[in-house]
Formats: sequence, C-alpha cells, structure tokens
Amino acid sequence: QNEPRMQQRDFGNTGLKVGVLGFGAGQVGAQHLSEDQAGTLLNRAIDRGITLVDTARGHGLSEERIGRHLSYRRHDFILSSKGGYGAQGAEDWTPPAIRRGIEQALTRMRVDWIDIFHLHSCPLETLRRDDLLSALDEARQALASHQARLGNMDKSRLDDEEKGILDARRAVMQAAGQLYAARQSAVLGV
Repeated sequence: QNEPRMQQRDFGNTGLKVGVLGFGAGQVGAQHLSEDQAGTLLNRAIDRGITLVDTARGHGLSEERIGRHLSYRRHDFILSSKGGYGAQGAEDWTPPAIRRGIEQALTRMRVDWIDIFHLHSCPLETLRRDDLLSALDEARQALASHQARLGNMDKSRLDDEEKGILDARRAVMQAAGQLYAARQSAVLGV
C-alpha cells in the first residue's frame, strides 16, 4: 500500500531535510517494551516517512535497539544522539567523555556515523571550555573524514535518492564547520 510521503522541511541551516515529525526514541529504550515491539515501532516509523530519529545514551536500551532494528536501514534516516556524560572510563564533560561517548554510541547503534551529536544538558560554563570545543571539532573532522570516504564512492552505482543523501551529508559537514566556528566565537567572545 502506497502511503503519502511525509512533508519535508529544512533542519535549520544544516542542509538536512527531515520530516515534519521526528521520532524521539527514548521510549524504545524502556524495559517494559519487548524487543519485537521496539523493532516494530522503529521500522514502522521509518516506513511511514519519519526521517529523523533522536536518541541518547541515557534512554535505556534505545541505542542498542536502534542498532538491532534499524542499522540495516541507516541511509533511510537522519540520526541524532547525545552524550558528553556517562561514558565508560571517562569523567563527565571532558574530551575523553565526548570521544568515548561517540565511539560507544556508534558501537551500540551498529552504525558508522551519527548525523547530529548534542552535548546533553551540559552546563553553560562547561561549554566555554576550549578542550570541549576541540573535542567536538575533532569529532566533526572524523565525521568529515567518513563523509569524504562516502564522497569518493562511485556515484554511478547509486540511485538519485542515495546521491541526494550523500550531497546533503556533505552540506551538513560544511554547515557543521560553520556552526562550530560561530559557536567557538560566541563562547570565546571572539
């Protein structure tokens, strides 16, 4: 059955297009939800046109379930996650917590990249620290490296939608660089 596609909108100035509704995956991590229920919920959301899935390490089993049920569909949605805290072996709100948090999220979700990464409930004074800005920039550059690898793919093998996804991700990396520079200027008072 062909259902109408969900209306798409720009996601700020990132170059990303997302559906007018996103999927907050916090409840997918709830212990009372069975694995089958979680898989059905996640896949039906994507099937019905949801293109933004938002999760966080603090949402129970959410990241693991996204990995089990959506990793094979990674090109079908924009993935947003949060971190900076609770990373095994690292003090909260430190560069190692950011690096390990991203690495651990990638592993839990069985994906190669996260499109949007937020510092979750980070105190403002913490955001002003140069070491965190540097860690976020390193993460952005690592993502840019991944995007460069994707960009070097033989595009003749991709359909128009896949080409559009790659082009959008390249635009996100450009926007991320601009956002990082603007954020650094604002935080540092430059």
